Amino acid sequence: MQDLLYKIPLFKKRKNLPGHRILKNVKYMVFLLFVILLPITVVNVVGMGQPWFCQYICPSGTLFGGFPLLARNESLRSAIGWLFGWKTFILAAVVFCSVKIYRPFCQYLCPLGAFYGLFNPISLYRYRVDEKECVSCGLCRSACPVNIKVWENPNTAECIRCGQCKSACPHGAIYDTVEAVRKRRTCPQTGTQKMGGN
Repeated sequence: MQDLLYKIPLFKKRKNLPGHRILKNVKYMVFLLFVILLPITVVNVVGMGQPWFCQYICPSGTLFGGFPLLARNESLRSAIGWLFGWKTFILAAVVFCSVKIYRPFCQYLCPLGAFYGLFNPISLYRYRVDEKECVSCGLCRSACPVNIKVWENPNTAECIRCGQCKSACPHGAIYDTVEAVRKRRTCPQTGTQKMGGN
């Protein structure tokens, strides 16, 4: 949905919010507080915690659950409280920002993306940059929807593995682990390796 909103021809498009270096860490704080700490420390009499993130932050539940439920059940509308208003505010902010900024929820709030991103440097599917071929032209960064300096760190936690950097590289300097295995298999047994990398 964020991708579709971003394609709406309104506003001057941006890849990140101002202050991105600091704001990108918010999702890690959300993950730590709302997904780990609160559910295991604030529990009921039988030792069960609440889904804090879903209850207090997640805009998806409001859009696909809250609004349809209220639309079908008129009796529930009188029970709307501050929490639904808060969740509606978060949803409206995400929708508005999504028209101007690429995937703001994923970049700044999503705890799942924060968790997955931690494994980018050690995942089986990674990107590599051939230092012999790379000229640091910056075309990969221009193509990257989240504005990553791919030639410096192709496996940063912010990478969403869309592959646009690879497509934009005119020198073929960016490749993934699958391509690296294929290259090694097709390389003649001369004792040399065709592809470098960092």
